[in-house]
Amino acid sequence: MPDSAPLWILWSLTVIAALFVGGFLKSYMGKKGENLATHEEIQKLVDQTQPNRVRQCLVRSSLVETKLKMDCCRLSLVFRRLGKTRHRLLAPLTVWRPDSSGLPWSA
Repeated sequence: MPDSAPLWILWSLTVIAALFVGGFLKSYMGKKGENLATHEEIQKLVDQTQPNRVRQCLVRSSLVETKLKMDCCRLSLVFRRLGKTRHRLLAPLTVWRPDSSGLPWSA
């Protein structure tokens, strides 16, 4: 019977270690699963909001493009008006030089 005592102690220690490892693995796997679920939920939210961000960027870029076109049209109109105004302002200041006929216009 003396040989059975160490075997019984060894079996008891193995059961205690298995219970400890089992409890540790249960809590570890539970936390790991919770983190994975959280990560998947976050990824799902990112996937849902990504098309909205793309749409917002497209709308913003089209608005900017429309504004640039309008600004270009306004600038071209301003330059046309400035050209006409410049011509009107400088026309009286031009010096008349008579040609050989003495008339201000050529015949």
